Amino acid sequence: MSTVVSNVKNAEYGYPKRVHVKGASEMVLATCSHFIDKEGN
Repeated sequence: MSTVVSNVKNAEYGYPKRVHVKGASEMVLATCSHFIDKEGN
């Protein structure tokens, strides 16, 4: 299950949207083609 939040104020890393995903983190991460780590890379 996931949802997209638009117009995030004070968006970290400069992105105006945020995605919240519910599920097993290792399964979700395995399906991602890109992600931002805690350093912003």
